[in-house]
Formats: sequence, C-alpha cells, structure tokens
Amino acid sequence: MSTVTDPRKVHWLGYIFPLDYAASFLAIVNMDHKQSRLEEAGEAKKAGDIVRAEQIYHDILSTEAGTNEAALREQELALTQLGELYRDQR
Repeated sequence: MSTVTDPRKVHWLGYIFPLDYAASFLAIVNMDHKQSRLEEAGEAKKAGDIVRAEQIYHDILSTEAGTNEAALREQELALTQLGELYRDQR
C-alpha cells in the first residue's frame, strides 16, 4: 500500500504540521537569528569595534526580505542603528 503525502503539510520529527504553521515557525526562527545579529552588532559597538558592527548591519541589510514582515522590521532596525552608528562617529 503506497502512502500519499499531503503537500500542504510538513512532516517534522514525527509530527505533521499545516504548511502555514510551519512557515510561521520558520519566520520566527529566522527572526530570532536576525535579532541575535542585531544584538551582536550592538555588543560590537559597545566594545568599540565599529567596523564589525557596520559589517553586521550591512549583512542584515543585504539579505532579501521579500514580503516577510519580520525580516522587514529587522532590516528597518538595522538601518536605524547603522544611521545612529554613523551619527555617533562624527
């Protein structure tokens, strides 16, 4: 007997999730990664490593956000913080 899998479901660790739930979960995981990158840039700035902070902000801004609201918010924060970094270096 063959098994037909539903393309609208994601099988992970023995569980079956609806595709929209899985997409939301992956967006949250990606957002957490971006937040940690923003935190890493903030720590570099506090430590005086301005070049590293600038590199991290540029890295965040260079990734494609598409229509992902969380990614767009993270890029907006990165752009704001990069502007603050430049302003503080005057």
